[in-house]
Amino acid sequence: MDAVGRAEEDLRQGDYAKARQRLESYLNRAGYQPELLAWIGRIAYDMHDLHTAGRMWLLSTAEGEDVDRAIGIFLQTASSAPRQALLQIPRPARLATLAAYPAPVQNRLQSLGLANEIPRVYQPRPVPGSKVTAGTRVMGIVFFAALLLFVGSCTVGVVTIVSWVLPD
Repeated sequence: MDAVGRAEEDLRQGDYAKARQRLESYLNRAGYQPELLAWIGRIAYDMHDLHTAGRMWLLSTAEGEDVDRAIGIFLQTASSAPRQALLQIPRPARLATLAAYPAPVQNRLQSLGLANEIPRVYQPRPVPGSKVTAGTRVMGIVFFAALLLFVGSCTVGVVTIVSWVLPD
């Protein structure tokens, strides 16, 4: 059973927290899916977590009074700066341009004055191993030096043992 199936089973059993956790984890792997954001938002709303519901619904295609109310609460409590509010959206749900979102999401972002911030908060998923930092470089040098020291010590040990066994 996949994450969505397990989340549906969690909901049938009344475990909203576990279902929400599974779906948020799935969102990290699946990337932007407006229906998934809408579902997570609905679960959060049913749990009376209006902040999270609004955070998820902001970039979903969900509509209605509940959605508008929760988004308003999210934006009020998130931050006074639009950019800071958008940075609280899960990274996989952030797309590079406004045009990449469905029309209802584009309209919502424009009406809330958030459209211009979309390119500024887009952060693509890092590719593992693609970014070599100074710390990574130093660790590599230290590891290589330790490896050379180990190989050198083994060589000296083997030479010493061979000199004991073989006559001069």
